[in-house]
Amino acid sequence: MGELLEPRLEQILAFCAREPVERVFLEDVARRGLGRFVAAPGDDGLAALCHLGANVVPAGEG
Repeated sequence: MGELLEPRLEQILAFCAREPVERVFLEDVARRGLGRFVAAPGDDGLAALCHLGANVVPAGEG
């Protein structure tokens, strides 16, 4: 597994836009500034994203 990073808001929103129905919760908490996120970088943006808060919500591959 590669290195993880703390994504910027615009990276999170771009990732969520690729699968908006699946990732609606992630987009909502990112826009509200709740919790933290870690991500796995991919060739074209983020490959995977995980919200760390009261819930753990992984999405994507990796």
